[in-house]
Amino acid sequence: MSWVRVKSGKLEPMSAEVTGFWSQAIQQGVRALGFSLHEAGGGQWMTAEVANDELPSAVRRAASAAIEVDKEVAHSNKTSQIVMARALLMAKLEESAAINELRDYQALLAVELLRRVAADPPTLLAALAEPYE
Repeated sequence: MSWVRVKSGKLEPMSAEVTGFWSQAIQQGVRALGFSLHEAGGGQWMTAEVANDELPSAVRRAASAAIEVDKEVAHSNKTSQIVMARALLMAKLEESAAINELRDYQALLAVELLRRVAADPPTLLAALAEPYE
């Protein structure tokens, strides 16, 4: 059983390991990301960047950590729900704003980030975010 679940489009921690503060900061951080397509190395890549410079520090750190998780998902060889959601978002961004696909990918990205930092959110978010701060 997962320690978080998506209910009515929102993440709900199922454990006391992640407080409401960190869960909310992570969700806001993931939603603060903008995704864009770029041509590089003979192929197309989707990159994430923080779309708002004026975020509270915890939200900015969560956004930076989410960029690192997104990069790991982009380079993953596994077939998983998050990898497939990212690929679908990338394909749809070629055609439109892809609002539904963006929402779906952001929800999965937030769940993955929450899963990774559950044991110690402040420390683990800082470690993931370090390359971007």
